[in-house]
Amino acid sequence: MSSSMWGYLFLVLGIMSAALLILFGNINTKREQNYYLLKEVTQNAMLDSVDQDAYNNGISEDVKTNINNYANGEEIFACKANVPVVRIVTEKFVENFTRRYAELANEKYDYKIEIFDIQECPPKVSLRVSSTEDYSWVESLFRGGNTNGEITIVNDLSAILETKD
Repeated sequence: MSSSMWGYLFLVLGIMSAALLILFGNINTKREQNYYLLKEVTQNAMLDSVDQDAYNNGISEDVKTNINNYANGEEIFACKANVPVVRIVTEKFVENFTRRYAELANEKYDYKIEIFDIQECPPKVSLRVSSTEDYSWVESLFRGGNTNGEITIVNDLSAILETKD
């Protein structure tokens, strides 16, 4: 009788360990997919939002003054006037990023996009994408089903657009 109980114990432990391995494997795969999606979408959105006029002709002094005045008098615009430069347009980047991410992201998950910092010149963005995945069956297995069973996967990214001169 004792040896059969040991057999049942090992069987139950084996099934639970396999379930946990599958759970954490899925979470890790989802995190990795989100990271590479975030990286590619950010890169392409930055390239799409490059100001072609500033790249070809340079930024006029009026544009530079207007952008700095918009920032409540702070000198946030680091590019020189009348010199060809790589500059992204903030509104265009946000539009391109959200459109591309919405097209490529999985529809069955909830995503939250937070954009912390966008510098137009030199081009730099900092953002975070959080996705929520429902694992209520795990919660009910280990805690009796009292909580919502959601796991949030968070990916942060800071990107700088570089070019070859």
